[in-house]
Amino acid sequence: MIKFLVGLALVCALAWLVFGALIWVINLPFLIGVITIWLVVGMFAGGETWMSATQIKLILVGIYASIGLLFAVYQHFWGYYNDKSFAYNLGQGVVWPAVMFPVVGQVIGGVIMIAVIGYIVMKSK
Repeated sequence: MIKFLVGLALVCALAWLVFGALIWVINLPFLIGVITIWLVVGMFAGGETWMSATQIKLILVGIYASIGLLFAVYQHFWGYYNDKSFAYNLGQGVVWPAVMFPVVGQVIGGVIMIAVIGYIVMKSK
């Protein structure tokens, strides 16, 4: 019964992924969320581990890097900064969530600022 439910969950996740790709082609965080849910459900289903944590990390890093590369190519040819070099657009591809969603960049900047201030305060004591 557990294996049937896991299989059903995986099929639903894949269907959600395919329809999500068709409907929201540009909404990449949605796709990453679906893939992550699919991997986590498959990993912990029935107490059986079918993928190691290292394999899941490699898959997620590969997905992130692939999206970054596609984002860089898109920006280079058709984006707002198509007059810039490919290296510039590849740099933006590395941090593509912060470029696509400016609020993410502000949050990352705020966390870095708090970390630096906290380090300075803790070091002075």
